[in-house]
Amino acid sequence: MEKLRKNSGYAWLIVAVTYFASFMAPMNQFKIPPVADAVIPAFGMDPVTFGWLMSSISIIGVLLAFPTVFIVRKIGLKGTTLLAVACLCIGSLLGALFDSLAVLFVGRFIEGFGIGLLGVSAPAAITVWFDADKRGLPLGVWATWFPVGTVIMFNIGPAIGAALGWKSLWWLCAICCAIAFILFLLIYRLPSANAEEEVTITASPLECLKVLKNRNIWLLGVSFGCWNLIILGCINSFYNQYLGEAWGMDPQMASTVTSILTAIALVLMPILGFVTDRVKRRKPFVVFSFFCILAGSFFAFIGAGNMVILVAFIAISGLGMALAGAASRPIAPEIMPATALGATMGM
Repeated sequence: MEKLRKNSGYAWLIVAVTYFASFMAPMNQFKIPPVADAVIPAFGMDPVTFGWLMSSISIIGVLLAFPTVFIVRKIGLKGTTLLAVACLCIGSLLGALFDSLAVLFVGRFIEGFGIGLLGVSAPAAITVWFDADKRGLPLGVWATWFPVGTVIMFNIGPAIGAALGWKSLWWLCAICCAIAFILFLLIYRLPSANAEEEVTITASPLECLKVLKNRNIWLLGVSFGCWNLIILGCINSFYNQYLGEAWGMDPQMASTVTSILTAIALVLMPILGFVTDRVKRRKPFVVFSFFCILAGSFFAFIGAGNMVILVAFIAISGLGMALAGAASRPIAPEIMPATALGATMGM
């Protein structure tokens, strides 16, 4: 059939439904900070408990980093992606239906399972629909899933939560995930019977572990982990609360200001990625990104009411966020063995 050819219009429909499914991951992950002022007192949480609620979604993602490729081998790209979206939907439903902090935590763990699966299966689901020399654009479009979802949730979350209650965000995510599940189920298919073999690891677990003896990939992982700790763990989780308590901003304004960092990264990442390709050196960009994030950190939680300090923090940290994101991911396959196995395990 004509519509099942690679690089076709149907391939771009595949990009669209895969993007929508992926987009639901950051929407779920960051639905809590915009309504933190309501969620925290609803369960009597202290800052430590709230921190665990935010980070619990990432724990499963870390644990799934390696076994996801083997899950894909068992149930395929479509099955893995559908399982991921179903987890996001179930996790949101648990938070929407029950008034228990324990159940809320369980829902976050289930959502984390979905996010961990999507990060591997979604780009692979797109990859099989495009020839090697035509994958850059569709994968570049897909790569905006996380920052776009984060920015949108930070901006619409406070208004929806204020109008309909904090659980409305859990219902919104559950309904959108259900729609994404149905669309992906009905529309996604492989362009050929053996297409999945192009992106699925067929090596044994032992062979995969041998590839990971590379010291540099672990150093890169530690540096990228530090970046995530600062940006996702601290800023995206707590900064809007700081702006509300210390600056007196309403939840909508506080969430919008916090989202500007991610918006800056969203704009700059493609540009910086192009620059790193041209200069053919990525390590200096990663190193400089941490100088930016370190410098920005001095301004993060001081000078309440001082707009100069706020602008300096957002500008410097936003640049650091973009630099680290643009340079870290392309390094992974470059420092690993020049094989599909090496590139995949590196990522």
